[in-house]
Amino acid sequence: MDEEQLAVARDTAIWHADRFRYELYISDIFADRRLPHATGTDPILYAECLGGALYQADFVTLAKCAGFADPGVVSTSPISIQNDEISTKVGAARFMSVTYRLFKLEGLDEQCEDYGQSAVYRGGLEGAEAFFWLDDHHAFERGRPERVCVNTAAMLSSTRFAQWFEMLGSRTTHFGAYPSGPTMAASERAGEAARCSLAGCC
Repeated sequence: MDEEQLAVARDTAIWHADRFRYELYISDIFADRRLPHATGTDPILYAECLGGALYQADFVTLAKCAGFADPGVVSTSPISIQNDEISTKVGAARFMSVTYRLFKLEGLDEQCEDYGQSAVYRGGLEGAEAFFWLDDHHAFERGRPERVCVNTAAMLSSTRFAQWFEMLGSRTTHFGAYPSGPTMAASERAGEAARCSLAGCC
């Protein structure tokens, strides 16, 4: 992706951030590297939705520049290329279909920070009455407290999800960096995140 394409993508991300103030879903095909300009203009690759695929790390940077400080991956599916001609054109590049849930909230930290907070899912979200996936490593079982970083706490308490969650603790004492990883419920149900309920995703 060249500088002109990056500028267009950046402007589009900022437009979406201004129009959809707090939560945004994006599902697209991403590459594991920055692709040559010729790849983006190749008609065969373009028709296969591979040409012009954005480098995933560049997307995360663009999302953060647009005000979505902590992009969360909901699901990831690798794309297998079976066609020899297409495989030759893309070379060693790998592609994946990724769905992101983005929140635009004031005061989110650049990384996960620990303020000793926990979240308890009250249940009740349609289609996720007993078990709710926020993203691919944050799952919550009804009535079960889960330790969360300050960013996740904000996503659950300052958005449409607030009525379904009880937050324990406050942003008073900082205990250092939060050891990022899956919640207990997510660890127990590894592999189910891709089946995130539509009620929680829309």
